[in-house]
Amino acid sequence: MEETTKAPAAEKTAVKEKKPKKPKPEYATVEQFNQLAEMLTGIAKRLDEKTAPVKDEAAPISDPASDVAYTPLDPQVRKTVDEILGKDFGVELRYNNGVPIIDIVVPLDKSNAKPEYLEMHKVDRRSTSIAPGARTVKEWCQMIKKNLEHPR
Repeated sequence: MEETTKAPAAEKTAVKEKKPKKPKPEYATVEQFNQLAEMLTGIAKRLDEKTAPVKDEAAPISDPASDVAYTPLDPQVRKTVDEILGKDFGVELRYNNGVPIIDIVVPLDKSNAKPEYLEMHKVDRRSTSIAPGARTVKEWCQMIKKNLEHPR
């Protein structure tokens, strides 16, 4: 018969010294995670700098009644509006189903819109299409000027 040797009881109760765990290769260490976070922060800062709005020479015109900012347009459009109507008229370009629409915003002190209309809309906006074949900005400004000669 074979003799089996048993370990002494003292060895069984001995506390094993814990070895530091090595990170599994599919997981990042804290140091690697911090490096990644720093790189991402740097990339985000550079993207913010690149995508910051470009300051245009022409400042946006805002209508205090509607609190809307109007995008600066081609300087020639602005010049046409200023010459025919005045510098205090706002201009906005927008698109409706791909069709360019120009809005002329009439200052409230020069508006001949009815009080009920202004109470509801808060602004006197005159809009028209400037697509090929439609009226030009100059023609539209002249029509608005003629309309504004009529009293309320």
